[in-house]
Amino acid sequence: MGKSQKTYMSIKSKLIAAVAMLLVASFMVVSSTYAWFTLSTAPEVKGIKTTIGSNGSLEIALAYGNSATPFDASKVDSKVGDSNNYETWGNIVDVAAAKYGLATLKAGILPSRLNITDAANGIVGLNPLSTPAYGADGRITELKNETIYGIFDSTSASFKTDADGSGVRVIGTASGMTQQQIDYRNAKHAISTDLATAKTLAAKSLNDNGPKLASVFATYATNSSDSTTYDVTAIGSVLTTLTSAADAIESAIKNYYVAAAASKSVSLGEVEYAAAIAAVRAKTVAELVAGPTIEGVTLPAASGAVADAYAKLTAIRTSLGTAQTKYDEIGANKTAATGAQMIAALSPIMNIENVTINGLTKTEVQDTDGLSQLLNKYMDMGGIFVELPMGSGVYADIAEVTGNYTASIKIESITLGGSLGTLSNVPATMRTTVPTASVINLTAGFDTAFPTPESAGNTNPNITDFYGYAIDLVFRTNAQGSNLMLQTTPAQRIYSDSTLADTLGGGSTMNFTFPNALDETQQKNLLNAIRIVFTQQEVVGSGDSTTTQSKIVAIAGLDTESIQITGEGSTASIKLLNYTLDTKTETDAAGVSKQSTVINIDTVDRFKGNDSTKQNNWAQTLMPLNANTPTVLTAMVYIDGDYITNADVANAAVSLTGTLNLQFSSDAELVPMEYTPLHQKDEGGSSTPSQGN
Repeated sequence: MGKSQKTYMSIKSKLIAAVAMLLVASFMVVSSTYAWFTLSTAPEVKGIKTTIGSNGSLEIALAYGNSATPFDASKVDSKVGDSNNYETWGNIVDVAAAKYGLATLKAGILPSRLNITDAANGIVGLNPLSTPAYGADGRITELKNETIYGIFDSTSASFKTDADGSGVRVIGTASGMTQQQIDYRNAKHAISTDLATAKTLAAKSLNDNGPKLASVFATYATNSSDSTTYDVTAIGSVLTTLTSAADAIESAIKNYYVAAAASKSVSLGEVEYAAAIAAVRAKTVAELVAGPTIEGVTLPAASGAVADAYAKLTAIRTSLGTAQTKYDEIGANKTAATGAQMIAALSPIMNIENVTINGLTKTEVQDTDGLSQLLNKYMDMGGIFVELPMGSGVYADIAEVTGNYTASIKIESITLGGSLGTLSNVPATMRTTVPTASVINLTAGFDTAFPTPESAGNTNPNITDFYGYAIDLVFRTNAQGSNLMLQTTPAQRIYSDSTLADTLGGGSTMNFTFPNALDETQQKNLLNAIRIVFTQQEVVGSGDSTTTQSKIVAIAGLDTESIQITGEGSTASIKLLNYTLDTKTETDAAGVSKQSTVINIDTVDRFKGNDSTKQNNWAQTLMPLNANTPTVLTAMVYIDGDYITNADVANAAVSLTGTLNLQFSSDAELVPMEYTPLHQKDEGGSSTPSQGN
C-alpha cells in the first residue's frame, strides 16, 4: 500500500473514531460536576475488539418460474418470513406442496426413453423423452420425440404446456398437438434460451479472464509510456468463449425463423410440412434473413428487431475476426506484447479508449492528478469498477442483444507508481452499461407477426399423457473450489452432531410400496428401471448448428440389492450409476432403419464408488460449484422403457407408489454459524460442520 493511500485510510479511520469519542464525551459533561479544557484535536477509542462470526453454507432453492415470470437465478434471495417458501435460499425444498401439482399424478408415469440427440456430448433434446406410438395391432410402430414440459395450473387443476416454465415440471404429450405446434413452441423457447446462453458465456469470459484483462487495462490506463510489456494470453481464451456466445446469438436468430416457418405452415400436410421445416433448418442465417420461399413457405426479409440483431451479430463476428488476426500477429510469445500490439488485439473486444475505470476515461486517468483521483474513487467506492458502454467492443455489442451482465473479480495488483505505490488483491467489478432502451428485443411483435399455429380453443393445451417430471434446483455456496455431491446416507442439514429431528435429512432414497401382487424379482426389475438424470443447460455445436440443450451431468438409480422388499415401507438408496451411451439400430413399421442412443448400465459394476473423503459420509460428486454463484441443476425422473417389460408391472391401474428424496452436500468443510435453538449437541460433544443439505 502506498504512502498516500495509508495516510488517507488513517485519516478516514480517525475521523470515524472521533465521532464515537465525542458522543461519549457529551454524555460525560452532562453527568459530571466539573468541566475541564482538554488538549485534543483528534481523539480516538482504542482496543475495541470485534469478531465477526463465520458461516460456511451450501444453500438450495427451487428454480421456479413460468412464461409470464421466467426464473432468474440472480433474483433468488432471502428475507424475514421466508420459511416454507422454497423459491428462496434455505436448506430444504419440499415439492409435495399442492401448488406444484405432483400429488395429482395419480395415474403414474409411463415408460419412455431419454431422447439423447448427441451421444458424444451427452445432450438431451428439447423434447426430452421419446415415447412409443402404437399400431392397430398393438405393436410399437416407432418412438416419437413429441414430449413437452407442463407447469401446474391450480385453477384448472391441470398441467398446462409451458416451454419456458421451470421449478416442478411434468414431461408428457398434449393430445391433438400437431408437429407445427411442437416445433413452434420449441423454437420460440430456444430463442430466449440461446440469448440467455450468450449472456452467460460473455459473463463467464469476464469472470474467467477479467483479472488479467482488468490488470492489463489498469496498467495501460495508468501508464502513458509504451515501454511496458503485457501478458495478453488471456485474449485467446476470450476469443474462444466470445465466439461461442456469437454462435448462440446466431442460433437464436435461426430459431426465430424456424418458429416463423412453423407458424406459416398451418395449411401444409404432414409430409409437406416435414420437408419444409427440414429445408428451413438446413439454410444458413444469412440465407434466412433474405426472406426466401422454401418448399412453399415464404419467410419475411429481416426487419425491425431481427434485422438489428443480425446486424449486431455481423459486427460481432467482424470484430472477433479482427481481434483474432491481431492476436495471431503477436507471435508465439504472448507474454511480451508491446502496448501497440496489446491495444490492436484487445480494442475490438474491449476498446480501452471508451472503457471507464471508476468513472474515469484513460485520458482522465493519465492527466496530472488522474492517479490521485483514481485512488480517491477506489477508496470511496470500495474497489475498481470497469464499465463497458455501448461502442466499447464485443462485450458491449453482446449486451445490446442479450442485456447487461456483470462479473465480480479480484485483480492481483495495480501499480500506480511514484508515492502512490501498488494496490494488491483489488476487488473489481466489470460490467456492461448498455441503456435498457437500447437492448434489442428479438421477439418484439413476434406473436402478432407469427401467431401460434393452434386453434382458438387450444391456445394452451393440457398435458394428457405423463412420462416423467423434472425438478429445477438452484444451489449456492460460499466455499471456494468445492463440488456439489449427491448425499446418499441421511445427514443433518446444518449441524452434523445435532439431534434435532426437524433438521435431519433423509439422504437420497425412495420410500415405496407395491399395492399389487408382484414377486420380489418383478419388483426389483421395476425399481431398477427408475432413472434420475441430472442435467445442466449448455451450448453445443457452432455457427448455424449451434443450439442450447441439456447436458447430462450424471445419472442415478435405485440400489435394489441393499434392501429387503417387504411390501410396505421399503426404502432404497439412490446412487450414481456407471453407464455408457450406446447406439441402437431399430426398424420402424415402414421398414426404415433408424439409429438412436440408449443408456447402457454396467451390469458388473452398477454404481459409482464412494468418492467422498469424509468419514461415514457416502457421497458422490455431481459437479463443481463457483463460490457465491447461483448454479441451476435439473433432476429428471422417468421409467426407462429399455429396462422393463409387461411382466414387471401389475395388472392394475398402479404398480408402485413412492416418494423420492434427494439430498445434497459439499466436499468442502463447511463451518456453520452457531444458532443454539437448532443445535442440540450430544452431551459432551463438540460442534462440527454438517455436510448435508
